Amino acid sequence: MKPVLDVSAPPAPPPPPLWRRILFHPLMAVPLFIVITQQLGEKGYPFSNFPMYSNPSDWEDYIYLTDGEDRPIGVQPHVGMSSAKLNKVFNNTMKNHGLKLSAVKRHAPPEVEKKVGDEVLQKARRWAENRKRPLPEPTRLYRVIIERQPDGRLTERTHRVTEG
Repeated sequence: MKPVLDVSAPPAPPPPPLWRRILFHPLMAVPLFIVITQQLGEKGYPFSNFPMYSNPSDWEDYIYLTDGEDRPIGVQPHVGMSSAKLNKVFNNTMKNHGLKLSAVKRHAPPEVEKKVGDEVLQKARRWAENRKRPLPEPTRLYRVIIERQPDGRLTERTHRVTEG
């Protein structure tokens, strides 16, 4: 008679201790990720600090362009940048003219604001011509300032900065 071959599976190893199962569980990656991103400081997206959203300013501004009959002009198709980026150019030019504080920029002297507007409009014209989408003659640059009043209402002041 032939000997019978034992084909049963070897016994399973004992389960790892509870602390090891918890430490190496896939969900432990989440707290580890949070700790690492907090150590990275403000660059630790998505757990970084965004003060612009937690403490908004009591005023904001934007600019837009119109033709000679005050019909809005699409900044993106002509100039090649969004109106928001053109507004950054405007605000950076204001800083170059010494208007760095928020309150000063909000209530900029008209002569300085016009000078800044002239520079920005010249740049916009140059960028539009480079794209072969020239701005109409004349083009007007308007600035809108939105302010939160002490009673919580929002007001909007629109004024023409320059024309050219």
